[in-house]
Amino acid sequence: MANVVIFDEVTNRVLQYLKSVNTPDYSSRGDAIVNPDVSGLSADKKYWIHSGGSIREMTPAEKQAVNDTEIVKDIADRRSEANNNLIGREGQVIRALAEVVMDEINILRDLQKPSLPLRTLTQLKNAIKKKIDDGNAD
Repeated sequence: MANVVIFDEVTNRVLQYLKSVNTPDYSSRGDAIVNPDVSGLSADKKYWIHSGGSIREMTPAEKQAVNDTEIVKDIADRRSEANNNLIGREGQVIRALAEVVMDEINILRDLQKPSLPLRTLTQLKNAIKKKIDDGNAD
């Protein structure tokens, strides 16, 4: 039984740190280090990296790159979730409210300038999705 680090062979970022695993299962893998010395590593495992056959803590610049990537992914995930909420049952109240507001705007548009076409629900939905995708609703 041994401890094993599994790393991404392209980025060298540590993916897993496994404790007390069967050594033969990992000893022939190119993306694994059996019994690595991690005693001097105090940082979170997401800041560990494979380098020259051992595991080291990332530099401040490498850590910042990891953080930046996580932030971008988090923003993309939140925007995707917001768009999905417009579609699913959870978004029913939001859609109803948006439709009521759209109806009120259409009434005002018609009173002020009857030649203007009324806004449609599809136009409203597309405008909302664009605001979310562009980051204007963050």
